[in-house]
Amino acid sequence: MMKKLTDAAIRASLSKDRTRRVDLVDGTVPGLTLRIGRTHGATWSLLIRIAGEGGVTNRGFALKGAKHWVSLGSYPQVSLEMARARASQCLDQAKRGEQLIDELEQATTAGGPSIAALAEGFLSDYVRLKELRAARKYEMAIRVHIVPEVGRVLADVLSRDQVRGLMKAAMVRVPRGSGGKDRPRGGKEAARTVVGVLRKMIN
Repeated sequence: MMKKLTDAAIRASLSKDRTRRVDLVDGTVPGLTLRIGRTHGATWSLLIRIAGEGGVTNRGFALKGAKHWVSLGSYPQVSLEMARARASQCLDQAKRGEQLIDELEQATTAGGPSIAALAEGFLSDYVRLKELRAARKYEMAIRVHIVPEVGRVLADVLSRDQVRGLMKAAMVRVPRGSGGKDRPRGGKEAARTVVGVLRKMIN
């Protein structure tokens, strides 16, 4: 069984002098590799095969296409945990055959902020700056629903399944708490608001 890659192992490998490229394979996510060059630069790569690229069988089963290497960004800008999250997202998309390889690579190399960081910028640079009447509703949707559910997800790789999960969580009704500022929350209207705010944030 392949060992899980660790930050300690990465740092140890980066500290060594080398005359050729070294590939550190992660034992957690299939196909995820950290490629360390001779100049100590390190890049995350993922080996994938996209369902449907190889055609379809007579029984209607999608055949996997050729193997592709997808770049997931450089280490340490893209941490081990972040690389695993991006890799898992790409593998899920590849299994469903949802995107072409160039679209996958563009999405995963874009980097960018997490949903939580994007939310803070959205509140300060858009909602409060424009003094919107719905500022309170926007902030509640972000603080109560969006950030707790998907705040740690990178905005560039937020999936439809994660958005659906966010909607389902927002639809759960929570009664008023014992605190003076606690209000009932959740329901269909809350879910609609959450999706609307999320869409504006990303746009």
